[in-house]
Amino acid sequence: MNRVKSHSLGAALLIFLMVGQALLSMRVKSLTNDEVPYIPAGYSYIKTWDFRLNPEHPPLAKILAALPLLWLKPPPVIPLDSPEWRQWNEWRFGQMFFEMNRNRIDEITFLARIPIVLIAAVLGWMVYRWASDLYGARAGLFSLFILAFEPNILAHARLVTTDMVITLFLFLSMYRLWVYARNPGAVNFFLAAAAFSLAQASKFSALILVVIFGALLCGIYMARFKEAGKDTGIRGWSAAMPRAFLSAAAAMCVILALTGAVMFVAYGCRIEDPASRAAFSADTEQYIARTQNPLKKTGYEALKLLHVPYGYYLDGLRRLMLHFRLGQDTYALGRVTKRGVWYYFPLAMLIKVPIPLLFLSGLGILFLIGRWRSGELWFLLFPVALIFGLSMRSSIQIGIRHVLTVFPFLAVMAGAASDRWLFEKGRARRVLLLLLAIWMVASTLRIFPDYLAYFNEFVGGPKNGYLYLVDSNLDWGQDLKLLKAYMERKNLPRINLFYFGTIEPGLYGIDYETPTWRSHESPPSGVYAISTTWLYTEKFGDRRYDYFRAQQPHDSVGYSIFIYRVP
Repeated sequence: MNRVKSHSLGAALLIFLMVGQALLSMRVKSLTNDEVPYIPAGYSYIKTWDFRLNPEHPPLAKILAALPLLWLKPPPVIPLDSPEWRQWNEWRFGQMFFEMNRNRIDEITFLARIPIVLIAAVLGWMVYRWASDLYGARAGLFSLFILAFEPNILAHARLVTTDMVITLFLFLSMYRLWVYARNPGAVNFFLAAAAFSLAQASKFSALILVVIFGALLCGIYMARFKEAGKDTGIRGWSAAMPRAFLSAAAAMCVILALTGAVMFVAYGCRIEDPASRAAFSADTEQYIARTQNPLKKTGYEALKLLHVPYGYYLDGLRRLMLHFRLGQDTYALGRVTKRGVWYYFPLAMLIKVPIPLLFLSGLGILFLIGRWRSGELWFLLFPVALIFGLSMRSSIQIGIRHVLTVFPFLAVMAGAASDRWLFEKGRARRVLLLLLAIWMVASTLRIFPDYLAYFNEFVGGPKNGYLYLVDSNLDWGQDLKLLKAYMERKNLPRINLFYFGTIEPGLYGIDYETPTWRSHESPPSGVYAISTTWLYTEKFGDRRYDYFRAQQPHDSVGYSIFIYRVP
């Protein structure tokens, strides 16, 4: 067997292992918070081409997830005649959808998650491809190995959210731009623009690519014009700069025009829908009545005229900006803040990324800096630095998933360092690399199937995660199935439940009640299952959990739900 074929088989095996871990683990995980509105929203897009539900995110990821539901016989029931549909209430609509399809929840959830698993598989192949193009097939295998056993990637490779989809298309955009920089031509430019457009249709955070593409296109054209000129000194750069700026601006106009066409398709290729237009206009009128700013009033009127597709897109962007302005509760190191803290994402990376990957990523960054003249630093490290820097200033900090887009870049850099600085530098370093690989695989397999709750050895593993971070870092409503299995194993017909999630626990066969008591009193006797997010963030100022925080839990379910027994 030749070397090329063996490397391809190795890559296929690693992708198979990655997909296998996702498929096996997602069967025992219940719907997470965001999946409850996302899956029905995507299905409603396909069935009605009305995009009123969940405009806070572009539709591509939700449409992809809902496609397998079209093959279900009979088709899922969708409550289009409900007040929740008329009122654009995506959360209650999602809950009604699953209540009406209560006997098929597992089937619907599994099928909707399949496209996201496939997206993760494509991401794995792209990581292998880019790392191989840069540093050789062996480095590509090292990079893919790291991605295939990265618990944060595995956690979100099996959930219907926008995070894995934007991670693929942002990474693909940078890869195609790098290819265009090396081999200029219309085809490579079009492929880079297409990847850019798909990223924009996946999540609003892809807007960061406007800055990245604009800056790198300037650099690409400047280098070309300088090489074509006679003067290689500072004058050459000065002469090339105006042409480079104009060329980059023209290129961005073409890319944005293609993006507009892709968004038109993503939003159903429809100019006007009287029913949804009336609902959209009524919703927008509320904002016009509230604001006193004449520019905002004009903007909202423009949204009414644009409507589908760009009205929904722009209104979703406006809602996201409002969310950023208001902020969201952030829990870090036992402290709750309203608008986030600068160290949230550095902390999340430090304690939720496997230590071998942290070490290899650090080596990879140093490796790239040492090769700064080669140019790949700008395509690999620049996006990571910009994404991470902006996230540290964000007022919405509820999970490491918000920086999931940096992980494939880190995998490529770590794979390069593994190959060039460890594998090629003698037996001792190869042994070190082997030990790091064993460590990473062992820590990932040990957390199976609870990848979402992964915390590394710096904090003593997932059992101590709640002391540092909660929400989608640990507890995202994913363990109702495991709680039901726990109740059956312990012969508990009924339980006192305080659940951080958006799906009705009874749909998973859990018989429960939610008792009330005063904060200065002890809770009624019985067995309690309490989500760690409720327990440690004191949501809505509820002090009733003080009693439980002062106790050691008797048990835990999937690391996200603590079990207490009150005599």
